[in-house]
This record gives sequence, structure tokens and C-alpha cells, in this order.
Amino acid sequence: MTKDVKELSWRRPVITAFPQYAHVLAVIGEYKGGELWLLSHCVQLQINRGSFSVLNLDFCVGDMLNTVYHCPYLSIEAFDIEEFTGDESRIVEKIMYYINQGKYVYLPVDWFYIPAYECYGRSHAAHDILVLGYDDEKKEFIIADFFGDFRYEKSRCKYLELIAACRDAYKLPCILKKVLLLKPCEQVVLFDIKNVKSLFEDYLRSRNSNRRFLPVCQYGDFLDDDSFAFGLNVYQVMIESLESAMQRGCGVSIRSYAIMYEHKILLGEVCSYMADKGYLQNDENFMPEVDIVREQCLVVRNLLIKYNMRGDKTNLVKSIKLLKDIRNREEELFEKMINNMKEEPVLYRCREDKYGENYAEYVGEDRQTLGNWIGKYGDAGYDIFLETEIGRRISIVYYNFLYKKWSDDWTEGNALYVKRKKGDGAFAACKYFRKNAYIDILIRDGLQYMLSIYVLAWWKHNRRFCIRFMDGDNKVLLCSYEAAASDEGIYINFLVSGHVRIEFENRSTDIGVISGMFFSTINADNLPNMPAAK
Repeated sequence: MTKDVKELSWRRPVITAFPQYAHVLAVIGEYKGGELWLLSHCVQLQINRGSFSVLNLDFCVGDMLNTVYHCPYLSIEAFDIEEFTGDESRIVEKIMYYINQGKYVYLPVDWFYIPAYECYGRSHAAHDILVLGYDDEKKEFIIADFFGDFRYEKSRCKYLELIAACRDAYKLPCILKKVLLLKPCEQVVLFDIKNVKSLFEDYLRSRNSNRRFLPVCQYGDFLDDDSFAFGLNVYQVMIESLESAMQRGCGVSIRSYAIMYEHKILLGEVCSYMADKGYLQNDENFMPEVDIVREQCLVVRNLLIKYNMRGDKTNLVKSIKLLKDIRNREEELFEKMINNMKEEPVLYRCREDKYGENYAEYVGEDRQTLGNWIGKYGDAGYDIFLETEIGRRISIVYYNFLYKKWSDDWTEGNALYVKRKKGDGAFAACKYFRKNAYIDILIRDGLQYMLSIYVLAWWKHNRRFCIRFMDGDNKVLLCSYEAAASDEGIYINFLVSGHVRIEFENRSTDIGVISGMFFSTINADNLPNMPAAK
């Protein structure tokens, strides 16, 4: 790619029904937890009552741009539309300048002027577009939105076409009232099981979840329970709309049924994560049911596409029957899942996995390697909180830990800083705890590994805490170690296999910290003559 071409990263998103979700996922999808953060907010559904001609199923997340403005993985700058686009001679210069800074430009355009849109040259309407690059040799911007047959994808437009599309877009009805600069930022945002469980309960009881995302500023009617149906009640509205279409012999808008299908995709993603991390027990009973519901929603969508093409009302009859079955199946499924959700996660065995003895043994400290772990630790997996590489053979989940980053302004002199495997950087960061914290570990391949816990004690803070390895199944003590560090970095090494829970008890006024977890295959080099376990 030449210096005249600049394109920021873009990842095809899971949700493609609305730009406010698709654009955010396309930008932050490469970051650990970014996709999960958004998907775990989109558990609940809402649909407008009373107008079958404009049926609008959507995710119940407060204001429609809530997931953009409140995304912790985005740094956002907002500009008045007229201020940004008022001087047409500088629009191209501005966009190129921000793209060069790693910032995506998210703004409303009139699709009448951009050839990639299906309605190019035929109708005027404002739509939110994402500009993620430019090709100065061809005088083109690289853009993303719902083009062609309204599929979310990347395309290109000429500089002059975008200028024309910006000219009067703000005068047209549009959701986005600003020009936003989106810059992805690395974060570790802990999975909020309490919030997700509340959204599951709202879905089952058909409650309005918009109140969980206050303030609702732009769309106050979202708080009106009479204007919308929520959760399981959305199916009755969708059924009534199909019955109305059957009576009138008219076509059906597919968008709401496409969103229904996407909702089941993300539901599967969230449930799979909860099962993998021990928040949802007995996933072998639930995931097949989630898959069935997803397939049924896909069938409904495809039946309605066929109905619009051929006018065969038997497709409507089949769709109505399936919607009733989906609703009943989901009611039973959500009830069972809620009853099996655990706010204190516990990993559990799957039938196809192999398991060794639940075992842990202390084998010594390393005060020499400091932050330069690469090549010595972690060949079987690691978690340094901004980067994670742990395959299916090892599962790990944290409870009652919070995340803190002191500095990523790394120089060669910061020997304590944890090196990053991807790139040349390093950082001072940790997961920290005060009390009642634990890490649950399940090794699924039957092997034994060396687990190294890196304690970065920075700024002369005295870190003192007890580490207890418990049998993950019966909570019997396997071994323990008293950790103590001040202005240093220490790897505390253990042999582990099977299912173990690491419990942490703080013994000082400072917070307890760990800055990395490293799993290594066992060999003679990393197992010298070590002290006996305490």
C-alpha cells in the first residue's frame, strides 16, 4: 500500500441490520472483548406497536446511538455537521487528516449522490456512513455501509461524490445528528453477568430494558411501555403483522425478520461465552436448543423472502406457525438458562474432554526474568490482559478482579513492564483484588503444565497476599504460597493439572495484583531443583 493510500482495519460484523451496531463492531471487532461487550448489551428486543406497514424490530439498548456513544472501546470526538461540512473545499483534507490519525469518520450522507447505494440517483435520504480510508491517486474514499442489495460491506466513492452527499444531508431526517470521529482503544472490560442476567429476565418477562441504559435523550418514547412490545411479546406483534399481510395481500418488510435471525446468532455467541466461562451451567442441554431457534428464525426469514417473490400465502401460514413455536420454545429455554446462570462462575467438564488429576504444587520463584517473559513462559498459553492466547485446551475465568493500567509509556529502562508479544511495546497493568477473589482453571487435555503468575509490584507498593490452590471440584486445599513483593517483578511458579481454583487473600493495605498468567509445557529447563511446596 503506497503512501497515497490509507485504509484502517475493518472486520465484518456479526450484526449487520443497523449501522449503529455494524459500524461499531466493524471498528472494534479486533479487540479482545469488544464484540462481546456489544453483543451482551443486545440480548433484549423491542418492536413498535400499531403500525404493520413500518414494522421495526430493534435491540432494546436505550437511545439508538447508545452503543456508539457509550462503547468503552471507542474514543469519540463529535462535531456539528454544518461546522464539519460547511467549507466544502476542506472536507477531503479533513477526512484524510483524521484517517491518518487512525480515526474513522462516521457521518450522515444523502445516498442520492453515492453510486454504491441502491437508491443512487433515485431518492434522497440520509444514512450513516463510515469512512475508513482513502486512495488519493484515484481520488476515492473507502467507505462502509449498506450498499447494493442493502448488504453491509465496503465500497468506494469519489471525493466529489462524498462532498455532494454531505452538502444537505443534515437537512434530511436522520438518526445521527453529528459527525463522529471514532478511534478504537484497548480496554479490558469485565463481563457483567449481573446485567446480562437482568436482560435475560427482561426478555422472558417482556419488560422494557431501555430504563437500564439511561439517560434516554433522543427517543423519549422508548420509555413508553404502551408504544412498544418487548422480549417474548415481540412475536405476537410480528404474527399480527403477517396475518394483516395475508388479509391485504401485500408484501412483507424483511428487515425485522432478518434482525430476529441476527438476534439468535448473537444469543448463541453470548450463551457460548457464558458456558465456556462457567457462568452458564449444563450448556450441553441449552446450546442445541439455541441452535434450533436460530435455524427456525432463518427458515422464517427465507419463507418471507419467497412470499414476497411469488405471493404464495402458504409461506405466511408456515411462518406464523413457526413464530408461535419459536416463542414457546424460547420461553422454556430462557427460564431454564436463567435458573442455571451463576454470578460466581465455576468451570465444568464436557464429555469430549480429557482430564488429569486435580493437582497443584508450588515449584519456586523467578525474580530475574521480569517483564521479558517471551520465549521463557507461555508457550502453552498466556493472559496478559491486553493480549490473550489460550486455546480450547485450557479454560480460565476470573472472579472479583478489576483491571488497572498504570502506564504503557514503555522504554528499555522499564524492565518490570510486561512485554507484548504482538508488536514491540510493553505496559504496566494488572488485574487487582481486595478480597474474595479467585481464578478458576480447567485443563481439558489431561496434561500437566507449569503455571506462572507474574506479580508486578510497582512504585514501591508492598504487595502481600496468600495464594491458595484448591481442588476445583471438592474445594480441598492442594497447596498455598505467601506472595510478597515491593518494587519488583516476580514469577510464582506452580505445577497444575485438572480443575483447580486459585483463591487470593490480601494481607496488606495495598491492593493485591497479578499482571500475567502463563502456561508452559514442562521440561528440564523450567523445572530445576525447586523448594518443596508449602
